Amino acid sequence: MGILLRRLGYRYIKGESRHFFPDSVHNVTYRATYLQHKVQNRDRNNNPIHPEVYLDESYVNTNHVRCTTRFVEESFENWVANRKGSGGHYHRNFDAALFELWFTDLSQELSI
Repeated sequence: MGILLRRLGYRYIKGESRHFFPDSVHNVTYRATYLQHKVQNRDRNNNPIHPEVYLDESYVNTNHVRCTTRFVEESFENWVANRKGSGGHYHRNFDAALFELWFTDLSQELSI
């Protein structure tokens, strides 16, 4: 699996602590299935056959550079965060209604 992960551009980084959850049987099986789907969507040059769309920055390959990373025009949304409640957290600024609006707009842009 390490060879496959490196081929797809993933690298391990040193973390502050190691948890056993990432290596549970369920997670290992899920990861293997996910990677199998990723590989099936690659051509001989390791380029995606069908476009891959990521909903947040968590899955962006850090080895991509400007010439190979393609952002859909008008798909990037940003706003001034408003702290809500006593322990305000920026994730509260992006609720289900805003996600549905953003996702609908993104889907329309991708279908053009």
